[in-house]
Amino acid sequence: MMSRKKEQHDQFPNIPDFYKVKLLEPGWGGLLTLEEAIYIQVQLAQDARLRKRWGIRYIAAPLSIISKKAFPENTAAARRHIRAQQARVRRRIRSKAKMSLKTHVDRKRTQ
Repeated sequence: MMSRKKEQHDQFPNIPDFYKVKLLEPGWGGLLTLEEAIYIQVQLAQDARLRKRWGIRYIAAPLSIISKKAFPENTAAARRHIRAQQARVRRRIRSKAKMSLKTHVDRKRTQ
């Protein structure tokens, strides 16, 4: 049976271990990537003390709030940066769904 920490480590293989520890310090991360923001969001959901340190009251903190707390010097830029990344991911998902639907329709036509 895999431990909880090992499972979390496997969820975010692109973030180095040292960086994972530092990311949990409010104001250290700067402009976050989407993966970093989601990592922080997962950690905040599991640790009440960490939420208190970040000044977040919600168990499921929105990514925009996390990004603002990670980059307090320019909260507007942090919010724009994370929202732009989310929009890119949504567009990528939509285009994959359209391609999948088109492939499905093409298969139906050939049958």
